[in-house]
Amino acid sequence: MVRAKELETMSIMNSILAIVSVLFAAVNIIGCILNSYDNDCKPTEDNNCSPATTPQTFHNLEFWSTFFFNVVVLLAFNYSPKVLSNQYENPTRLKLIVLLSVGMSFMSCMLVSINLEKFEILSHELEYANELSMTMCDLVILLSLLRGRHPQGQSPAYFSDMKDTWKAFLSLFLGGLVSCAQLGVYNLSGWTSDGDSKGEQIAHYMEFLFNVMSSIIIFWFTMDNRFCAEKRMQQLMYSA
Repeated sequence: MVRAKELETMSIMNSILAIVSVLFAAVNIIGCILNSYDNDCKPTEDNNCSPATTPQTFHNLEFWSTFFFNVVVLLAFNYSPKVLSNQYENPTRLKLIVLLSVGMSFMSCMLVSINLEKFEILSHELEYANELSMTMCDLVILLSLLRGRHPQGQSPAYFSDMKDTWKAFLSLFLGGLVSCAQLGVYNLSGWTSDGDSKGEQIAHYMEFLFNVMSSIIIFWFTMDNRFCAEKRMQQLMYSA
């Protein structure tokens, strides 16, 4: 009875986390739209200037949504009905990496909220570096999801279909490439007289693309957790 209640809680929680993952993807699509405008221009100084929003609003949306999504990832691990040790050789280290990502993203959020002008560059550096650690978490999740597609009893160290392995590594290689590229674009594209990066707009597009990829993986992971929890609940009910 206690186990059934735990599984019911896991099912409900993963449903909520899946919805939040979809909302995070939507926020990043909105970010792409806002990023296409020159939001740093001032209408009082340029008659042709037509920003979609203020830089403060744009960056608050960017950083705070990423922070809440990192919290979603941490909760998704904690509310998984699967035993992480069966999917990953060191689940504690994985949780610590995600927890560190939550701390780094919160630090970036606070710096942007306190003073965007002074801490914008530092916040972006933290955020982009943080995506490198999240790439590893995405890889672990994606591999565990692809393992789940194969029949039970198969050795977890190998896939019967090596195409799944290559698809997982290729997807996350592209994600890691994007996160590394945006660090390079942001830091190596030169700087304006105001101290802003000339590659900030392109780096933002890369960031939003990476976030959409991550949100799809977490959505898949949470929905898989929900179905797994419901299946185990049914097994407990029928066995009783």
